Amino acid sequence: MKRSTLSPRFKGFGIIGVAVVVLTLAGGGCTTSSTSSSSPASNESLGAHLTTDFLQADAYADVRLSGRTRDDSLDVIETTFTRVLEQEAKRLPTGSTLKIKFTEIDLAGWIPPSRGNDVRVVSGAYPALLELDYTLSIPKGGSTVEQSDHVKLTTFSDLTWGDGSRNQPLAIESKLLKDWLRGVAAKVR
Repeated sequence: MKRSTLSPRFKGFGIIGVAVVVLTLAGGGCTTSSTSSSSPASNESLGAHLTTDFLQADAYADVRLSGRTRDDSLDVIETTFTRVLEQEAKRLPTGSTLKIKFTEIDLAGWIPPSRGNDVRVVSGAYPALLELDYTLSIPKGGSTVEQSDHVKLTTFSDLTWGDGSRNQPLAIESKLLKDWLRGVAAKVR
């Protein structure tokens, strides 16, 4: 997996409180540079054809999972995010194409320095942040409608856990992705 560099990490959440998911949509289209990893997944018969790319992964702010190296963690993150997105892409119109390029990943919580104990501590002081560019192409009566944007997904506090996934790795980040793609699907259906 080729890895390159990215601009400095997004920092600065000081608000701790009620669970809040902030979906910030910045204007503009989808611009990309070289791709470091690509995980195509075909859901054409059940929704959208999905492609996920993880750009400049060496510069992601915080991607180390407890008990894993950074590279092993990136493999788990890529697999988990792609699986979550494949499942949710089934909600998109059949025959559409969804391309997602992750430009920043900062996992919820932090791993405090200690002797041999690398347990991730999750609190509102260290929110998750996922930044991505996406392009959704939907066939409509002989032509194609495209929707592109840069998206920042974050949470300022622990999310509400109604699905029993609290102890699953990447549960907060997976919920952010699910909620975002469900919102996109609801708008285009």
